[in-house]
Amino acid sequence: MFESYLKPPLIFPTLTGSIVTFNSQYAGFPLKSHKIALTATQSGSGTPSPDNVRTINGYSELHTTNSSIVNSSYSTSGTVAQVPYATVTILSANSFRMVKSSSGQYPATRQPLSALSLTNGHTYKLYAYFNISSQTTKSLRFGLRNGNTFTSEVVRPNDILGTATQGWVDFQFEYTNSKSAYDIALINICDSSALTDVIDVTLSGLMLFDVTNEAISIQNTTIQIGSTVYGGEYDARTGVLTVDTIYKRITTVNNITNSKIAMLILTTPEQAYSYDISTNNLLCNILKPSNYSSATDNHVHFTNTTIMSFHFADDIGTTKAEWETYLSNNPLYVSYKLIESQWSTIQLTPIQLETLLAENNIWADTGDTTLQYPKFG
Repeated sequence: MFESYLKPPLIFPTLTGSIVTFNSQYAGFPLKSHKIALTATQSGSGTPSPDNVRTINGYSELHTTNSSIVNSSYSTSGTVAQVPYATVTILSANSFRMVKSSSGQYPATRQPLSALSLTNGHTYKLYAYFNISSQTTKSLRFGLRNGNTFTSEVVRPNDILGTATQGWVDFQFEYTNSKSAYDIALINICDSSALTDVIDVTLSGLMLFDVTNEAISIQNTTIQIGSTVYGGEYDARTGVLTVDTIYKRITTVNNITNSKIAMLILTTPEQAYSYDISTNNLLCNILKPSNYSSATDNHVHFTNTTIMSFHFADDIGTTKAEWETYLSNNPLYVSYKLIESQWSTIQLTPIQLETLLAENNIWADTGDTTLQYPKFG
């Protein structure tokens, strides 16, 4: 007769994804488990080849975020699943990497609003993590831009960060159909007398929230790694980063099959976890990863866990010296998962994300998140 007075048992469902979403009727409950994958990416698009170099990118820091957006009429006595909440859009950081022009200036880097499926009359808030090379100039602008002119919906990141060179910056804007041709823009403004006073700026962790008639709660955390990592897993609860991926430049070969095909015998510390690229996360900047050796295009594959095979469409040479000359002039980089005995660990700062009220959106900019969250079930 007393069962109806008992609370449901506390359970811990497991979720995995690029953005992990769940609902909570309570705030402040710690996650039982929180692990973040670090998965290397490549710049550019298309198939890697000697004519289409796609740089392999690792991580020297990671950002993880939990955000909750609750409708102003939300009641804790209601059903969480029925609470209207805002959409969360992850923007590509590649749209906001500033590249110095030949004149020494940085052109504006932009994300067109027309590509974001925004709703007329809604209010949006954009968060971005800034990494600025120095604070020698106060000319950064980040906000809405109509052609070559910023609107009033713009912020000065330098003023927000003060003397810091890293940190979160946000701005808010109301979208109307008349702004469909506008851009979200980042620009460093300098005149001809300040061409040497330019700075490198990269953005990451870009999240766009629809906050119309809603309140936003957000937990932003940045972890400095101290070196560049190309693959592994960070356990947020313990702070331990397990590094399981090697990144290396290929400068020589051991065995030449013909003028287009050569192999490299890997030493024990550099042996692959598997010769199946689906589990080995094989990447190459100028060759396409492949599971087979019969293709005639530019590709790389593992013959087994100890041998890498390189296949070029054009003739490289029939001697080791000719191959080494080519590799000297055409840098070839690979990253792949190591055998488990060669994995290493780095002790970083542990973090503790807690549940927020209503919908939780937990995300990291290095790869998928896997977590266990508390739920009365």
